[in-house]
Amino acid sequence: MKSTAIMIQQWKNALIAEIQTLKEYEGRGILVLKGQHLATSEGGAVYWLVMAYPASLFAGGSIVFEYNGKKAEGNILSSEGTDVIAELDLDLGAEIGKGILRNEPWDLLNKLIERLEEIEEDPSKMKTVENVMNPPQQTFHPREKVQSTVHEAVLRSKYNPVTYIWGPPGTGKTYNLARAAAYQYVNDRKILLLSHSNAAIDVITLEMCRFLQENHKWTGGEVIRYGHPEKEELHSHPELNVAKLAELEDSITGERKRKFEKKRSILKKKLSNRFNITDSAKLTKIEVGLAKVREKLRKKEGAFLEKAKVVATTLSKAATDPLIYNSQFDLIIVDEASMAYAPQIAFAATLGTRVIICGDFKQLPPITVSRHGLVGKWLKQDIFHLSGITDWVERRQSHPQLMLLPVRRRMHPDISAFTNELFYHSLVSDHPDTLHQRSSISNQSPFEKQAAVLMPVIDHLPWCITDSGSRWNLMNSLAAIQLMLAANASGISSIGYATPYRAQARWMNTIISIFFNKRDVFITADIFASTVHKFQGSEKDMILFDITDSFPQEKAGALLTKKESGRLINVSVTRAKGKFILLGDDQFIKKHVSGEKPVRKLIHYLEKKGKTSNRDYASVFSPVHTKRLRWYEKNNTEKLMKDIDNAKFVIILSFEKVEDIPGEIWAAVKRGSNYKTIKILCKHKEGIPLTSFQLDSREYKHPFIGLDQKVLWFGSLQPGTANNKGFSYIPRVFSSRFFSAYVEGLY
Repeated sequence: MKSTAIMIQQWKNALIAEIQTLKEYEGRGILVLKGQHLATSEGGAVYWLVMAYPASLFAGGSIVFEYNGKKAEGNILSSEGTDVIAELDLDLGAEIGKGILRNEPWDLLNKLIERLEEIEEDPSKMKTVENVMNPPQQTFHPREKVQSTVHEAVLRSKYNPVTYIWGPPGTGKTYNLARAAAYQYVNDRKILLLSHSNAAIDVITLEMCRFLQENHKWTGGEVIRYGHPEKEELHSHPELNVAKLAELEDSITGERKRKFEKKRSILKKKLSNRFNITDSAKLTKIEVGLAKVREKLRKKEGAFLEKAKVVATTLSKAATDPLIYNSQFDLIIVDEASMAYAPQIAFAATLGTRVIICGDFKQLPPITVSRHGLVGKWLKQDIFHLSGITDWVERRQSHPQLMLLPVRRRMHPDISAFTNELFYHSLVSDHPDTLHQRSSISNQSPFEKQAAVLMPVIDHLPWCITDSGSRWNLMNSLAAIQLMLAANASGISSIGYATPYRAQARWMNTIISIFFNKRDVFITADIFASTVHKFQGSEKDMILFDITDSFPQEKAGALLTKKESGRLINVSVTRAKGKFILLGDDQFIKKHVSGEKPVRKLIHYLEKKGKTSNRDYASVFSPVHTKRLRWYEKNNTEKLMKDIDNAKFVIILSFEKVEDIPGEIWAAVKRGSNYKTIKILCKHKEGIPLTSFQLDSREYKHPFIGLDQKVLWFGSLQPGTANNKGFSYIPRVFSSRFFSAYVEGLY
């Protein structure tokens, strides 16, 4: 075990290096719009912070808040939507403005180091780690008895210390793991279900629950979801949620918790309208009361966990919560293993007698920030690579401890064909029923009867700009909204928007709530927008993959060009059940990305399937789904002229040079220049044909015309500026919320 001891020491050194980099790393963090001092505490001060967008922050988590050049460390007392109540070690004043909130995970890594140190003192746990990292080449399960993939997983996990399951997208990882766990549970085994994310563990818990109930094997309180569920469906299953069970067991304390939460909501509403010292003191008192109530209920949760036969939680929770890491189980099942650090999985395996490690090493690897050599060696690579499993696969051999899930049921064959050939060595096949089942989605708009589509958005204008190291593309975002609106109108029930860039994902989440509101649009679809990394483990009827990169950037981003970019492309494509649309400037990618890169191969594949035509564009951009967004062909300026004439107060013109604005538009602006404020934001100021106007000092970034802080027209109005095979539409946005969000985001 000497080599195992050396390896664990290197793991600890790698984690220390990653922690150090995280502490130094000046990432973007979460924008806080404003804050209010609520009370003075022993440690400093309690603040109510309002974030720019909702974020998942958990009570007790460590934070750093940066404001006016100061860094205040603290802990989260509560988090709900965009509101955070936090105790900080500095008093920053009664009212605070914009700041940055950072919630870094180094505390979790410190706890993992502690768990590894405990393993070093236990020879049996050291042996478990050795089996995980160097899987035995001899198996003991009766292969001749295998009847199905579920049965094989059960037999392997019954007879072998470690089982690796390779589950390419759509091959039924959740289906197989939930049933394997259910069969072991029925046979009186104690099981720990783990995953990298809350969303993934929610899915497998619900699937196991449904299977047991359908087969009349369900007993309330024996299968427990421990932690912070993300899926709403879990909240309707109190028998699964350990927190709800504790509240039902101690109904008096549970009722006190609900009353505290109701009072907190009322006080927050009052304070958001008008701040006063009395209410702020009451809110702080309520937060303290809630903390005490939660602690009392937590002791009840421990009793439920001890009695449970199946516990489902995250890998992070397992390493940080003594109720988990001080327990022992018969079987550990780890899902989405390729996204977790190998030391996390090895530690988790030591909590049980046997372990199933399931994932897909062709999808996204663990995320690290440090460039330390040991981090690259042990944390940046997934456990399938580090255990040698992938070496066998690349040699076209099957490791004895590896089982493959070989049949896809998720994707339309026109979508899966690309990834089957490029990433999975044609080892995976489509189920015979998949084409028929997914045609009901592919037949819908946008792009009826097409499952895999390339939609170029090319007009050679500077839409793609840099935002704190990330990128966002305004025109792509509005084109994506139109595609989503079309899909929603056609009856597609779930839509995913994926992009490589955090800035673009944040922007999309801001504007989705503007265009998809129940007053203007009958919403039938579930819509989720995020970076590609947050899509792993999920699926949607339709996926829009926005490559985002375009002019005026001088090269494509590293996310699309680096060595591991294939994993990002694989995840993007394989989330789609019935329709996949690649959106963006394919000419830019062809110019700046090697033909051997997966994104280029994807574009080539989609071009063979059929590039969108002018008729396809018209079918998407001619229909009007909401008054807030309408598209016009570039040679149709009639509505714009009316908007300019009807503007009452302010007209903003943003352009590169005077010639970009047609003469008739200048004439319309000039007609109202005596009684309207005309603001000019341009790169080249020579020759402006107006006598009365204001020059805006801000930098020119996008071509647009803004009217009365509620109407925006984007794009070039000169005919013939767009590529004649490209994008020939300009959008009109009618929304004061969008106007404000756009100006704030741009400047």
